[in-house]
Amino acid sequence: MRRRVEVFIGPFGSGKTEVALNRSLLLAAQGVAVTLIDLDIVDPFFRARQVREVLAQAGVSLVAPEGEWAEADLPLVIPRVFEALQRPGCILLDVGGEAQGALVLRQVRALLPEDAEVYLVVNPYRPAMGTALRIAEMGQALEAAGIVTVTALVSVPHLGDETGADVVRQGHAVVCAAAALLGVPVRWLAVREPLPGSLPSGTEILPLRLYMRPPWEEPEWTAPAQASRLGGAQRGQDRH
Repeated sequence: MRRRVEVFIGPFGSGKTEVALNRSLLLAAQGVAVTLIDLDIVDPFFRARQVREVLAQAGVSLVAPEGEWAEADLPLVIPRVFEALQRPGCILLDVGGEAQGALVLRQVRALLPEDAEVYLVVNPYRPAMGTALRIAEMGQALEAAGIVTVTALVSVPHLGDETGADVVRQGHAVVCAAAALLGVPVRWLAVREPLPGSLPSGTEILPLRLYMRPPWEEPEWTAPAQASRLGGAQRGQDRH
C-alpha cells in the first residue's frame, strides 16, 4: 500500500486534535494501516497522546513522546517520528498551529512527500479565526514562512454545547469564504455527534466523537499541590 500523508495544523481551539483523532479512527475502521504522529507541543491539555488506549484498541499506531517527555512543551521531534514518516499506509500528523508548532513541522518538512495533504483546521468562532480574511492570512503566513502550503481547509464551526444548525451554517459560510480567498477547497465540515439538522450541503461531513477532555474534568484529577496551596492562600486573602 502506498504512503499517504495528511497534516492537520491549527491554533488552539480549532478542533484540530479531535479531527485528527476521528479521521485516524475512521480510517482504521476501514482496514487502513494508520499511524498518528503527535507533534502538538502547544497545548498540554489537548493532545492525541491522552487517548493512547483508545487508539491502540482501534489498531492505530501512535507515535508520541513518552515517559518524562510526555508533557514537554518543547520543540522536540523524537527519532521515531522520522522512521514513522516512511511507513506504508496513511500517516497523520497532529501539529500545533502557533510559532512553536510551526518550528516542529519545519524539522520534518523535508520528509513529507510532494503530494502530502496539509489541512488547516478552522473554528471561525475563535477570536484569531473570526473572519475569512484572518483565516486566509493564517494560511498565507504558513506558506510565506516556507513551512507548508495549505491544500485544504477543515471547517469546525462550533460554540461548545450551544452549537446548533444555525451556528454551523453561519460559521461554515465564513470558512468557505476563506477557502475562496486562499484558492483551496474545504475538505470536511466536522460536526459533533449527534449531528444537528439541516447541515450545509456541498461539503463532506466528518462526524466528530469527542475524545479530548481537560484534566480537571477527569474524575481522578486533583489540582497540583502548589496550585492548591496558592488557591488556599488566595481564599484566605479574600476573607480579609
